[in-house]
Amino acid sequence: MEPLGEQGLYGAFERIARVSSRPGYRGCPFVRAALELPSDHPALKPIASYKRSLRGRVERHLRAAQVPNRREMVMQVILLIDAAATECATERRSYPAHIGRRLVESSIAANRR
Repeated sequence: MEPLGEQGLYGAFERIARVSSRPGYRGCPFVRAALELPSDHPALKPIASYKRSLRGRVERHLRAAQVPNRREMVMQVILLIDAAATECATERRSYPAHIGRRLVESSIAANRR
């Protein structure tokens, strides 16, 4: 079970960094599929379900970390997760995931001021 709070959020970026270094890594399969499928494709339902679940997990981590303005922060973190996964795939290195983590750390700190 992943830790709740900030460490759980940071863990998402650590996982992206770890898996992106594997041969054949191509980013998030859900994002790739959503971009390729027509808007009425039945596979979009489980993709949307996954993304809702991810948003829920991020919200729980932020709540556990007592971060204010969670609604906006959830979207910021989701955008950074998706961007980190995509950039790691296109850059063929894990560096973007480390940048994503630092951006989340900065955003959380700014939100607490």
